[in-house]
Amino acid sequence: MKHSLQQQAADDFRRTAEAAAERVIGRYSSSFGLATRLLREPVRTRVRSIYALVRIADEIVDGAAAGSGAGAHLVAAALDDYEKRTEAAMESGFSTDLVIHAFAATSRACGIGTDLTRPFFASMRADLDVTSHTDASFERYVDGSAEVVGLMCLRVFATDGADRPVEPSPSLVEGARSLGAAFQKVNFLRDLRDDADGRGRAYFPGIDLHGPTERQKLALLDDIDRDLARAQGAIAHLPASSRAAVQSAHDLFAALSTRLRRTPAEVLRARRVRVPTAQKALIAARAALPGRRVSAGPASTAPATRADARQVVIIGGGIAGLATAALLATEGHPVTVLERGQEVGGRAGTWREGGFTFDTGPSWWLMHECFEHFFALLGTRLEDHLDLVELDPAYRVFGEEYEHPLDLFGDRERSAAAFEAEEEGAGDALRRHLDSAGSAYRMAASHFLYTTFSRVPARTLRELAPRSPALTRLLGESLHDLAARTVHDTRLRQVLGYPAVFLGATPRTAPSLYHLMSAMDLEDGVRYPRGGFTRFVEVLRELAEDAGAEIRTAHEVTAIRTAPAGRGVGAPRARVTGVEVRAAGKAPAADEARAAGASTETLDADVVVSAADLHHTETALLPRELQTYPESAWKTRTSGPGAVLAMLGVRGRVPELLHHSLFFTDDWDRNFAQITPADARGATRAPDPASIYVCAPSRTDPTVAPEGSENLFVLIPVAPETSDGRGIGRGGLDGAGDAEVEQSVDRAIAQIADRAHVPDLAERIELRRTVGPGDFTDAFHSWRGNALGPAHTLRQSAFLRGSNRSRRVEGLLYAGGTTVPGVGVPMCLISAENVLKRLRGDTTSRPLPEPL
Repeated sequence: MKHSLQQQAADDFRRTAEAAAERVIGRYSSSFGLATRLLREPVRTRVRSIYALVRIADEIVDGAAAGSGAGAHLVAAALDDYEKRTEAAMESGFSTDLVIHAFAATSRACGIGTDLTRPFFASMRADLDVTSHTDASFERYVDGSAEVVGLMCLRVFATDGADRPVEPSPSLVEGARSLGAAFQKVNFLRDLRDDADGRGRAYFPGIDLHGPTERQKLALLDDIDRDLARAQGAIAHLPASSRAAVQSAHDLFAALSTRLRRTPAEVLRARRVRVPTAQKALIAARAALPGRRVSAGPASTAPATRADARQVVIIGGGIAGLATAALLATEGHPVTVLERGQEVGGRAGTWREGGFTFDTGPSWWLMHECFEHFFALLGTRLEDHLDLVELDPAYRVFGEEYEHPLDLFGDRERSAAAFEAEEEGAGDALRRHLDSAGSAYRMAASHFLYTTFSRVPARTLRELAPRSPALTRLLGESLHDLAARTVHDTRLRQVLGYPAVFLGATPRTAPSLYHLMSAMDLEDGVRYPRGGFTRFVEVLRELAEDAGAEIRTAHEVTAIRTAPAGRGVGAPRARVTGVEVRAAGKAPAADEARAAGASTETLDADVVVSAADLHHTETALLPRELQTYPESAWKTRTSGPGAVLAMLGVRGRVPELLHHSLFFTDDWDRNFAQITPADARGATRAPDPASIYVCAPSRTDPTVAPEGSENLFVLIPVAPETSDGRGIGRGGLDGAGDAEVEQSVDRAIAQIADRAHVPDLAERIELRRTVGPGDFTDAFHSWRGNALGPAHTLRQSAFLRGSNRSRRVEGLLYAGGTTVPGVGVPMCLISAENVLKRLRGDTTSRPLPEPL
């Protein structure tokens, strides 16, 4: 009885020690904590105990000890004592220090001896008095500080759940050393500033405190990439209990290597390079794929060959259409893109006049990891095609009743500080909000975005079941209510609620699940591609054409051709055979008499992908009996808002604005009520005053405006058109648009002038073009003239939003913002990937492995 009680006490103490180790890891390393969640037990707990010990030793040398005022002699004595107590616990199996006790339990279970701990402590001790390294001392340091730590973890991986330690193979030992070395070298490059300024150290031989030159940096990264390549070869031979987590860690540092490579050497000395939280989530999701490949389902998921290729016609050359073309052409399918406009891009269009260049559509670069993944699918790197600038601050908010604007940042702590300055306690509230937002994003990326919803994988059910109460709350509560529970200040609530507008919804109609958007702009950052989204569209076209796709502009599809399909319960009524297409005029418009006289041709196809407006596709290009979403179905759908756009060329600079500026009205409920009529027959209107968005890309990119001038793009959310086509009208040049459109722009200009304190703004406008909801109808066949698509309400999110295939026409698929997964440029890229998954028969819910 006495023995059993003692054993129970020992077990309880060990579990308490393990919990302490987990707490240390959670506090000091979110990246490592994310990776360890992919480990199975008991491996996860044991690896955490190793890194907790390592972290405490590091704090003795470089952190808490010195920060507490301990001198060099006391720090050295503390490190010596920590090593002695660690070795004593490894021998006896017990320590009163919880972290050491947890490590000792792991060391005894997995065969970790002093042959690994002593080199580690020797490297830590070197940090106390060595400020530069020779080649030999650097090699010893990396061995002790990183490689042997990798070997400790390897012993845990090899032992797995065995009763006694298992010796790892020589190839695994070499892989672990290489991965540990890569990790350490990457962190040296990331920490150049802190090591040089704070510690007076330069780790790399031959490189002084000023940091590496660009050539030296690239040479170091070549060495790191060789380490990563050697490590990759060993990962496949790890036990299943640890493989995904190690792959995730490997891929995270590979992503860091990529970011370091594209960051100029002089910039590395000024700031620390990091991987955004959302990208970490995607890396973890990809690593969890069995064998890093999509498992075979009912149909082959292997890339198509020329033997099984299908002739594909894509309707629409916007971002979704071009992205789909690039993927399918890379896969081996012959692809033709038909765009009714004179240029590709769709809503992501361009207007040039008088030395000014305007993006006429998307302007926020969010979900950066989604773009990187898309380029990687095509076997290339985003940074080889685009020059991205991280905006700092990310954006500025002007409140109706606030004297000064509020600047927000793409960084958690700086954003939290901005919140705290406005409201006591709001900083910590934002941190909790972002924790939840990051979790929601990871859940969405793993289960709701990269999927065709053709079936629900068992993995999804297993992983979501424990989270069903939280998920139910996130779906049942509005984003408005969540923001109101988080902070009290009106403007801060608006910052947390405004992402709903990006989704074509309102804070009161968007589920609080969409607070995940805050993790993108307030933590992962906002970027801008030099040349604007215009350049991104150009790159998409280049990638599609390089892959073999044919792109025809000024060609409008007038009908989708079909033939009878097989019979049977649930079988489609027809199959695609091609499209009818006619040459479009120079200015596409709803002129049926002119259009009827245009020449028409037929293009054969095995697959038709419509990246055009879904309402137009279903109700105008198909006969009634083949419509999955007939007109009657649209009467119950909620449209996103319409938009009035103003492109303004301004003489002189407007430094009061940032690249992105938001102007919020105080009475949001009234504002949103004016742009969201209760039903499709409701009156349309432009709110007064309005919450508006202003983009000034010339603040970042001097190429988009003449020298000394400013390029302003103003977006005013307005009500969509009514079901019978009535709306506030169309825009025009120099005030020639319909009255309500021009009046709403006049009010917006006055609002900007007043809030931003630019009293002469109106007088300095030398170029003006406006666009109204009617223009969206004319140019894009947009349902109800809306700017984005169906709103992301609860009934129009995830699988409730619809399907990316026709239920009645075999071979007819959909892409773009009006179908799943939803609104926005990243969603358009994902929708293209989901078309490919549909053709492959891939029913998984994770991103495809890279490259195709």
